[in-house]
Amino acid sequence: MSFEFAGVTKEACIEAPGYRVKESPVHFECEYVQTIRIPTGDPVSAVDIVIGRVAQVHIDDNVIMDNGKLDIKSIRPIARLGYYDYTVVDQIFEMKAPAATKEELAGLEGRNFDNKSE
Repeated sequence: MSFEFAGVTKEACIEAPGYRVKESPVHFECEYVQTIRIPTGDPVSAVDIVIGRVAQVHIDDNVIMDNGKLDIKSIRPIARLGYYDYTVVDQIFEMKAPAATKEELAGLEGRNFDNKSE
């Protein structure tokens, strides 16, 4: 598959040795760490988990809300379900982990608890 075939624009990464889709509002440039192969007993249907370290994050200012969160409804990320099935996020709800500590909740929000004002 190529960028041209998909009808999207190729844009060079800053750190990663590859390209990203220019039209995407969010980009992650990753550094390869390792691949974990999950044995299935059938070499044709082997499952690989590829792990990377995020080196650069690019976010279009137009998808950042006033509260600093991403406007997921406007981004409409795509997820693969399996087989030939995919879905998009079009409904969002918030649910905090009831047993989580304040430190854990701050971490889930992407904040360091030490910097949290109460």
